[in-house]
Amino acid sequence: MKHILKFDSEFLNRFLDAKLEFDSVEKALSRAKALRFNDQDCNTLVIERMKCMKEYQSLKDTMIHSFSNTNVVKISDDWYGILCKKNELLVQPLKQGSINSIALDFATEKVKSKDEYAKFIEENVNNDELNRYTNKVLRKADELLNKFFNCENSIKKGNNTYFLTAHCIKRWEERINNSNKKITIKSREKIVEDLSKSFSQAIEVYSNVTENFETKFFLNFDDMIFFAVTGDNIILSLWKNTFGFSNDSINKKATLMQLEYVKDISRTYKLLNDKHSFFVKKKKNDLELLNKKIEDINNQINDLLKEKENVTSQHNSIKAEINSSRKVLKDALKSLKKEEALIFRQHKTLNEA
Repeated sequence: MKHILKFDSEFLNRFLDAKLEFDSVEKALSRAKALRFNDQDCNTLVIERMKCMKEYQSLKDTMIHSFSNTNVVKISDDWYGILCKKNELLVQPLKQGSINSIALDFATEKVKSKDEYAKFIEENVNNDELNRYTNKVLRKADELLNKFFNCENSIKKGNNTYFLTAHCIKRWEERINNSNKKITIKSREKIVEDLSKSFSQAIEVYSNVTENFETKFFLNFDDMIFFAVTGDNIILSLWKNTFGFSNDSINKKATLMQLEYVKDISRTYKLLNDKHSFFVKKKKNDLELLNKKIEDINNQINDLLKEKENVTSQHNSIKAEINSSRKVLKDALKSLKKEEALIFRQHKTLNEA
């Protein structure tokens, strides 16, 4: 087994914790942007991301600068780091034993590019561990978002409780009250009251899932206010669609027509996605069978090459035996001629021979 770089367990635990923190805030920020929160709205998360990135990058740099005679480091039982060109570090959960096939000895081998490990990682990634880690990231991202949304008020609707974000309250003042005034305690109470009244009459009309993050859309058909709500019932934002028309009746018709059109396209997409998923699943099974055939063929080729090597060795050995036998015969003939010459040298035929 080739050499694998090792660190003390305390450092490696700090490294994995820093990676989890960074990946989680990245996911939380990505979700917030997907929900159309602008940079100013996401300022808290952006600052948190910078702090996490600094810690994670510092630990990565320490690890990268410690590589001297190999390209791999064991971080935990399932996680490994692979040093690549340009001082890039791939951190992945891998199947047990697989890392040995790509471990390099810098005394005789050179560091490779990130792209050169793509196929290896695809074939050897530990999917069970990767799924566990992804779920941890998603849970932590949810915690960060809940903290970021700063939900102080809630609305009871049926058997469910919905939580109001500070962002949502701000959007009511801007988009429904058409005001940019600073929200006071008194105006906040009025906003919460009006918002709660509108949302209590809203009906869920659509939902989608982006990056494992469910968003439900509610619509109040009287005031035509849309509400964006997370899967765990946090009211994120709200708005009214105008489509540029000054007439509310036209805007309402346009909104409802667009909503039905989106639903229709969504149904078409889901059918296409199901068909695609079935197609890809079948093709992946076909690929597995072909890969097995390729592996079998490669094994047969290796066996044939070994057999060829064996036959070639036998061939060369027989040729050597024949040449050796010829040499013995040639030497014997030479000796015979020499002895014949001593006694039959006067014989004409012999002398002409």
